[in-house]
Amino acid sequence: WASWRFIVPNRSLRFPDASQEILRKTARGGPRSAVATTPIGLLRPPSRRQRTTRQRQQQHLKQRLHHQPRVTDMCGIAGIVSYEPVNQKLYDALLVLQHRGQDAAGIMTCDENNRLHLRKDNGLVRDVFHTRHMLKLTGNVGIGHVRYPTAGCSSSAEAQPFYVNSPYGICLAHNGNLVNHDELSEHLTKEDRRHLSTGSDSEVLLNVFAHELQLRANGEPTPEQVFDTIEAVHQRCRGGY
Repeated sequence: WASWRFIVPNRSLRFPDASQEILRKTARGGPRSAVATTPIGLLRPPSRRQRTTRQRQQQHLKQRLHHQPRVTDMCGIAGIVSYEPVNQKLYDALLVLQHRGQDAAGIMTCDENNRLHLRKDNGLVRDVFHTRHMLKLTGNVGIGHVRYPTAGCSSSAEAQPFYVNSPYGICLAHNGNLVNHDELSEHLTKEDRRHLSTGSDSEVLLNVFAHELQLRANGEPTPEQVFDTIEAVHQRCRGGY
């Protein structure tokens, strides 16, 4: 015990992170059981060979990560159709999905009169939604989204869900990336005559869906028309989503 406490002030020694934490605890007079249950090997400084091997492994890992595409958790999405208000359930769902994105959060609900209610902004779920916002999110149908920005920018205008009023009024919460985003954007504005307000590929996906549905639906859309629209979206939009 005395010898372990004696080597704490020696700054020239290098210990693994676990050993440093153990020694700091003993120097502060922490419980002896924390040290007594620790393997003796953790207290030995790494040899020159071990340090060289570790440095080579770290350098090799950095090179691999630099040349490989970045894999990350992107966004979290939730959707509920119920016989009772869904605002609180969507809020709870987004709290559970908060690890999927911390940049922005949003909820869109639809009430019995087919009116849409939206609240979205930058920030964590607990900071975006307050009581006054939750009271306005009425309806038994809704979708929610937490955003991790992988395309576009971090503006609150790109928080989701997105909305277009034609045809019918459509909302979308999207997780993924479109690799042909630029091509689709140009085609939407020049050929399909649709307006894009942001640089988000989620807005592009929504407008592609809205345009394809408008070509097929006449009056109230049928399930077959919606399925055909989704198939057309898959043919036009390349990526993972």
